[in-house]
Amino acid sequence: MNPFTALASRAAEMAAGAPPIPALPTAAWDLASFLDNAAKYVKVIGGGALILMGIAAMVWGGILLTKKLMAGQQNQDSWVKIVLMIIIGGAIAVGGFPLVFTIGSGGKKTIDDLGGATFFWDSLPLFGSLFGLG
Repeated sequence: MNPFTALASRAAEMAAGAPPIPALPTAAWDLASFLDNAAKYVKVIGGGALILMGIAAMVWGGILLTKKLMAGQQNQDSWVKIVLMIIIGGAIAVGGFPLVFTIGSGGKKTIDDLGGATFFWDSLPLFGSLFGLG
């Protein structure tokens, strides 16, 4: 424990009812720690970028909606595009990286199931029972 942490811990112990300050974690200088910290950092920065893009999509969808309502038939923007920009932009703005990660995890499970033929083999007893084979 370094001298500053020891001094701070003693001062905290002397204060009435104050919990002691925990020791600082030791820094690890190996490749696994570097990659783990880099992955966490990219998730935080990427999540912030996704939130920013979601907000931008909502704002742009609102602008297009206003233009569409004011211009009538002269505006060529699709109603579907405008509504999807607002809905998907709102979902990404609120969900950020965890939302995209969850969607990607579901896609990975589907690809694994189809690639490993587990979907087909797991459903064979069901089809066999329909035709009186099992």
